[in-house]
Amino acid sequence: FARGLTVDSGRALVVDDGLAAVVAVDLASGTRTILSDATTPDATNLLTFPTGITLDADNGRALVVDDGLAAVVAVELTSGDRVIISK
Repeated sequence: FARGLTVDSGRALVVDDGLAAVVAVDLASGTRTILSDATTPDATNLLTFPTGITLDADNGRALVVDDGLAAVVAVELTSGDRVIISK
């Protein structure tokens, strides 16, 4: 279930709690790709129940609220790397 949305350079970034992922949607074509999930880019700092997202463009990341972790997770916009920044 998609819960949050923010826009970055021609794509919408959506958190999906069912997939436990950040999904990028190309606004021109509608193509969806996984930016960050349990295997993308790896299994470090997994999202468990993402419920919100906002763009931190100055730092090249999205900030994801994860209710399952009770944390804010930074997701790098090009690689999908995740870092817990507040718990």
